[in-house]
Amino acid sequence: MAIGVDMEIGLSSYSYRWAILSKKMDLRGFLDRSLSMDLSCVQICENLPFHLVSPAERMAIRDEYASRMRIETGFRGHDPKQLQRALEATAELGGTMMRLVVEEVDEEELDIDKAIADLKSVIPLLDKLRIDLSLENHFVLKPVDLVAILKALDSPRVSICFDCFNSIVQNIGTYQALEDVVQHISRIHVKDVQIRRVGTGFLISGCPMGEGILELETVQAILATHGKAPSYYLEGWIDQLETEEETLAFEDKVNNDGINYLRRNIK
Repeated sequence: MAIGVDMEIGLSSYSYRWAILSKKMDLRGFLDRSLSMDLSCVQICENLPFHLVSPAERMAIRDEYASRMRIETGFRGHDPKQLQRALEATAELGGTMMRLVVEEVDEEELDIDKAIADLKSVIPLLDKLRIDLSLENHFVLKPVDLVAILKALDSPRVSICFDCFNSIVQNIGTYQALEDVVQHISRIHVKDVQIRRVGTGFLISGCPMGEGILELETVQAILATHGKAPSYYLEGWIDQLETEEETLAFEDKVNNDGINYLRRNIK
């Protein structure tokens, strides 16, 4: 698997999904907010489409920020041309790793053999650019399928970015999903959720770290058993409040409190 970094705590741009969606936070704003929280790493994901920024602007951002934090990116899909574009953009940002959701936005089922072939075609580019690729368990692939893709790629530059709750869509709980991929983990997307009964079903909704069902100590125990110390990236599934002002203020508070929670509780 890819060589990881020492355990760090950082932000994914999906932690500020509402600020970014409302155009109240851009790429530089996200980086500045991360620096103000004294974070050493960030993931600039597809909700901040870094690959659409001009090369000159990407290199200016690299010159301004890359010496002060480790920059990583996040992308989605397995089309080789789009992957090449995103990887080259990552390099221009000074990025060291790109998180990848393998399935395309419109793919409800994934042709795994096709995805493997597409991803294999960019392995030489990973080596050339010295960028690692971290595959995320999302909604279409089961964790064991993601491991199968990783093994088929057979590259030391490829690892797994584990999301604590995405695999619930496959009826696979957090700790089982973690056990399935733990040997290959280099990053974790951490968030918290609450589950409550609604009508004849259940509602899963995001909440501040420490107020939901995630047992961070269990996550750490599983990692420790396998000698893993991945980097943690805070994300969130916070719903909108009544007004945009309330939503953005709450989102910022949840993120600030969440980072402090991780600093207190990650050993």
